[in-house]
Amino acid sequence: MQIVGRTTNAGPRAKYYKYMFSYISASRALKEWEAEHSSEPQDGFKAQHLEVGAKMHAYAGHPDRAQEIMNELNRLYPEWSVGVAMAVFRSYTRSESDQHVAEAWKMYKMMREHLGTSATMEHYDSWFSGFLEARHLPFAKIVFKDTIAFSNTIVDKHTGSDLSRKKLEKLLRRLHLLYRLGDDIEKMTGIILLAISILPKDYHSHLFRDWMKSAVVHQAPEVAAQILEMMGKRGLEPAPFHFNLLLRTLLRTGEKRNILRAENLGWRMVDTAIKEPPRTTSNRDAIDALANSERNGTAHQRTEQLQSHIPPANVSTYALIMRHHYNNFQWEHVDYLARKLKESKIRPNSALMTILMDIKCRQGRYDEVWAIYQSSTNVRDGMAGGVFPDGAAIRCLWKTLRLALGDDESREKGVLPTPRELLAETVAWWNLVRNRHDAERFKIGFAGADGGAISGLVMHCFSYTQDLPGSLVALHVLRKRFGIFPSDQAASILQKQTAWVDLRRESAAVKQSFGRGDSHARALDRMGRIYDVLKKQRFKKHNITPDVYAQLSKTEIGDLGLNLVSEFIRVVLKRQHPPEQIESMIDEAKSQIKLPYLKTGDMDISQVV
Repeated sequence: MQIVGRTTNAGPRAKYYKYMFSYISASRALKEWEAEHSSEPQDGFKAQHLEVGAKMHAYAGHPDRAQEIMNELNRLYPEWSVGVAMAVFRSYTRSESDQHVAEAWKMYKMMREHLGTSATMEHYDSWFSGFLEARHLPFAKIVFKDTIAFSNTIVDKHTGSDLSRKKLEKLLRRLHLLYRLGDDIEKMTGIILLAISILPKDYHSHLFRDWMKSAVVHQAPEVAAQILEMMGKRGLEPAPFHFNLLLRTLLRTGEKRNILRAENLGWRMVDTAIKEPPRTTSNRDAIDALANSERNGTAHQRTEQLQSHIPPANVSTYALIMRHHYNNFQWEHVDYLARKLKESKIRPNSALMTILMDIKCRQGRYDEVWAIYQSSTNVRDGMAGGVFPDGAAIRCLWKTLRLALGDDESREKGVLPTPRELLAETVAWWNLVRNRHDAERFKIGFAGADGGAISGLVMHCFSYTQDLPGSLVALHVLRKRFGIFPSDQAASILQKQTAWVDLRRESAAVKQSFGRGDSHARALDRMGRIYDVLKKQRFKKHNITPDVYAQLSKTEIGDLGLNLVSEFIRVVLKRQHPPEQIESMIDEAKSQIKLPYLKTGDMDISQVV
């Protein structure tokens, strides 16, 4: 072992170091390697020994030491290893030091020059990913430009639409990764202008769309207007989609001047649509559109007076303008738009369906809300040919049900679904959503930022029907499916519900006086005492002291509270029903919601007091 670095044992030793570094102890592998490296003259080591040492230090976050070993490797073995250089490069880009990022830039130029025509797209992707990881926008933009230039040199080697589509997918994926560094409108503008300067004209409409979206996010209406003007100068006819983004940007500012501009523009688009119905647009994604454009050699023709051209309103335009006037209680505008929309026979999308539902809900026409939803969607059949509801639409259903159950006339009609039926509908909808890449957006639309409002709505609905088993199951559905724990409002609603349910043992006179006088306060106080006793018992059982509680995570605290509420509900139910019936009642609720195997707490009825 004294000359292990010089002998043919270098290969097995390198494998040994790799295994130890990856699976046993990285620090131990580095320590042993350094000890071996210092035991012999530098000129005596095999390439495998130096290569594994450089890579281990690179992966461990020691870029300077890794570069020293790489330089030694290059001096002894001039054939040069791009794999080692790439590992050192990525180690530099993972560092938070500006000096290290500058070293990474030097390495990029050195590797690119050394590889020359033998470079591959994998090399460029690795360099690009490195500067993305370093969040260094100037360097990332240059590498993106170099990548596109290199890609253009190899595109003619391939033919066929599949390969063309694959190339488009990769190009747009790189561009969207670069967008992640555009955290303000100035940076996004720089990225888009770079892309416009290096990509073929067929990409420009897609780029302007992304630019408009960024203007919406950053509330930059002046930038959005300039984008439309630039599109006109470049011979690109802005579509309703681009104008809708401008409308959204203007409305989001909340400034009166911008709101008036949005109203004027929106109504001009509506007037244009009445005279000139919007052209049917395809639902193809950007990649399909670009691939088709390249195959057909589509050229963008500049039209006269393009800057004054107002496209006809489409379904999203109607939704935006109707939502705006609805929020301002301008019902005459809302009714007019609804009539024109019906006459146009434009198929609704989720945004338009939701605003129509909200309008009917605010007008107290609750049965029409459910009718609009049913006629537009078909969740359980996979949405074939229907509108896929967004989170706001499902939330509107719960809001409508809560208001309807509080209205005697609507409650007697029985047109709307029961809380259990609506919960089953919500679960079926979420089963279709949860695996989508944008599932979080749907969840926020349904539950809000923290989920507190939706849990309160759901508990209100179940409290109106005095359905404690349903309330229990609903709480666990919100936890298991949406990660939402009971809010303080939901807990308060549940306490009032249990107080009312507990009155079933009282006389008719006491029930009639509930909510007046002392009976209401006494019932709530009794439920509060029961809850406090259960809480103390649970904390004692699990040895949860104030110090232990302070160290629990939010999820642990949420699950602790949910299990406590579950025990509390079972205790209240046990005061009203024989124990052998209670779990059957809970199972029936789970079955109706189509979740028969849902766990509803850490204790069953035989374990509660």
